[in-house]
Amino acid sequence: MITKNIINHNHKTLDTQSVTLTMTCCKRLHLFKRTIKSFHEHCLDKNLIGQIIIYDDSSPFEDRFEMEKEIATLFPNTNVFYKYFNEIPTKYRHAYIMQNWYDDVKTDFVFHLEDDRIMIKSFYLFEMIDILKRDENVGIVNIDQTKRDFPKDLIEKYNLVIDYDKNANYWVWPYIKNMRCGEILFYDTVRCEEGSREYGFPYYEQFINYAGFCLQPCVMDMRKIKTIEKFRLNNSLEADFGVRYAEKYITICHNESKSTHLGVPWFQEKSAYEMNDSNR
Repeated sequence: MITKNIINHNHKTLDTQSVTLTMTCCKRLHLFKRTIKSFHEHCLDKNLIGQIIIYDDSSPFEDRFEMEKEIATLFPNTNVFYKYFNEIPTKYRHAYIMQNWYDDVKTDFVFHLEDDRIMIKSFYLFEMIDILKRDENVGIVNIDQTKRDFPKDLIEKYNLVIDYDKNANYWVWPYIKNMRCGEILFYDTVRCEEGSREYGFPYYEQFINYAGFCLQPCVMDMRKIKTIEKFRLNNSLEADFGVRYAEKYITICHNESKSTHLGVPWFQEKSAYEMNDSNR
């Protein structure tokens, strides 16, 4: 039973550079700088990062120069690769870039960042890697999702297991396979409270039936991820890949989110997709 697992807090037992840090960004240098600085500040075992890969979509030359300077300052002794995209042969730009990501990462583990998620609490990569190594069912450990207040009747109806370890350090992101992906499950009071604090006005959100694959701050086990056919060029980037992912693996989340969204809500500013006239 996964609820019996004990979380290993002995962070000194892993000293090999077994992690690739990847980051996707697009025309938002100010967000890029805040995000990468926050990762550098709050990741307590950066020594595990063997290489960094930056995927940038259509930022101007001057911004790319500033990005390279920032990375060189923060990670002077780390191998860094930049993949710059301008002309892309499809409207599904992000999916195309993530196809490259799928092929590029050669280490067993990857920590992925998008340019609009800032770290706000300290964390260890080791703790997440240890879970992925010891539990063949877990494909992703997410640190961006605070535990939700799940209705008791929902848990009982679908026999959901929410607490992952006996001390409830982590929780299992639920996905009900016989229900349509994206269907509303309940009014998400936890995210409403978080969003209201983040944005400074009343925020409302529903918790949906989602397959658990995400591009939010997390560690992924690439040995497991690569058993799934790579991203397809369609509008449902994470959801499409996620449904296939959920046939094999689960995602667990730290009980307290260690990151938060930068800027204003998605519905008040142009997304990276809109900036590049892209269908995800």
